[in-house]
Amino acid sequence: MALAHSPKIVTDGLVMLVDPNHPRCWDGSSGTITDLASGLSLTKGTHTTSGTYRGQRVFATTANSGTLDTGYRYGSITNGDKVVDSAGSWTISGWIYKNENLPNNYWHIFTDGSSGDILVINNSNGSIATSMNGAYDGTLTSGSSADYGIDWDDLDYGWVNLVLVYNQASSYLQLYVNNVAQAQQTGKVINTNYKLRNFYGWGSAQASYHTDADNSHTMVYNRVLTAEEISQNYNALKSRFGL
Repeated sequence: MALAHSPKIVTDGLVMLVDPNHPRCWDGSSGTITDLASGLSLTKGTHTTSGTYRGQRVFATTANSGTLDTGYRYGSITNGDKVVDSAGSWTISGWIYKNENLPNNYWHIFTDGSSGDILVINNSNGSIATSMNGAYDGTLTSGSSADYGIDWDDLDYGWVNLVLVYNQASSYLQLYVNNVAQAQQTGKVINTNYKLRNFYGWGSAQASYHTDADNSHTMVYNRVLTAEEISQNYNALKSRFGL
């Protein structure tokens, strides 16, 4: 059987890989997305559509305002469904497109679907941050919300690779933007029952909870990736995204 991913990416600990350009992942119209790492079946948001970049299919959004259901998610938060939880460490890597349209809402990039927002872009100042106040254990049990010291507004137009690492043993969050490490956020302990399951949207059509930007190749690992491994993944994919 042919590989469902680039042979150059790190596979140790890979538990989810969503690639809209791969036909085994998404056919461009179905409401179901199949993860290429573990075979998870994810539900596509109603307002996530098929877009194209350099001849490759990407996930797009039908509009930039209004009440939208964007991105995709695994299962139901009320059932305790998850891709990973925070009883251990994890790493998330995603590609998202920046154009001249600045966020006009609070973009929820990675979340549990109940405001356990492990990564957001704040429309008021463009900051990339963690803001956890969810009802389903989506909380920081030690430490406060984190601002990673880099703003969406300051990034160049084009595809952006966002990688977020949670080191459970050492109690820190680390963001990488296009393979550059940002300020490490120490003393951050996430509720061990926190369940990551939503990507590029909150999980329902909420006026302030969607993500308008196109997105593409996204991976989740059940461990900390080293800086060298993050570089390996970035270098394996950057030419695909024009970098």
